[in-house]
Amino acid sequence: ERAHQCILSVARMNINGDFAPKRTAGLWVASAAVLIALLGWVWLAHHYLGLLKREAAIPQVAATVQRAIPRERPEDIAAAARVAGSLTVKWATILNALEATVSDAIAVLALTPDAKRESITIQAEARNEAAMLAFVERLSTATAVTQAKLVRHQLQVQDPYKPVQFSVRLQVNPN
Repeated sequence: ERAHQCILSVARMNINGDFAPKRTAGLWVASAAVLIALLGWVWLAHHYLGLLKREAAIPQVAATVQRAIPRERPEDIAAAARVAGSLTVKWATILNALEATVSDAIAVLALTPDAKRESITIQAEARNEAAMLAFVERLSTATAVTQAKLVRHQLQVQDPYKPVQFSVRLQVNPN
């Protein structure tokens, strides 16, 4: 009877001949964790190599930037000297002389200093030619001016009042 019970208990067991252990969910979780860690390491190594390449390029970029910085050129120095020369004109004396010679018939439009010629060009407008000539004459007698010369004049025929636009070049008295 005992043998019979053994046979029955073996018959009740499901024997399929597979002796490999059953796989569990823990194996899948461990495999996924290893895969994620491996991918993280690959990304980190790639990022680190990129940083190394950028760091290696820094001296080249610095050299390029140094070459791109403009250096002082002789033309720039000469231009700065011209500007400084135009600032040395005794503007107060010139403007006082100009105010003394301007009348209601004259409108001064612009003053342009020329350091190279040591002169000032005045663009102005007069009601008529007589007012223009009187203005130039008064400028030539001013103490701050050594010479006043009419350079250009043009009658504005399109204007109903027909004013005269003109330019006068003043040689400035260096004293």
